Amino acid sequence: MSAPSETTYSGSCHCGQVKYKVDLPTDTTTWELSKCNCTICHKKGYLSINPKREDLKTFTLVSPASLEEVGDYTFGSGSMHHRFCKNCGTSVFARGWIEAAGGDWLMINVQTLDDVDLSKMKAKKYWDGRAEKWMEGPGPEPTAPGMW
Repeated sequence: MSAPSETTYSGSCHCGQVKYKVDLPTDTTTWELSKCNCTICHKKGYLSINPKREDLKTFTLVSPASLEEVGDYTFGSGSMHHRFCKNCGTSVFARGWIEAAGGDWLMINVQTLDDVDLSKMKAKKYWDGRAEKWMEGPGPEPTAPGMW
């Protein structure tokens, strides 16, 4: 019997107040992790994964009971809601509507996934968010400025 192609992963902030579940490929070596050089991603040091469109519906907030109880930070156009724990400050995920990126958009900070070995994982895609080049998609090499 073959291994499942997807696994339900759990994630949380540092203190455990914000918890979530999401379906992602079982083989973590296939994950296309990304970095972005926009001001918020750069300053927060995000290493992110963007689930496939069909997997967006699998993202479930486990706690707190409602999204309104999770910290929300927006800037610029306000199209992305950067969610964080109001207690410990951990940036957990961002969700919003980015037309240039195909509409509904979810970015998970993979460093908040529980029980996933990130030691050998590296970014494979680099977004030039600083220049707002969303329509061009990510590139294979970092774009300055950024901490890669």
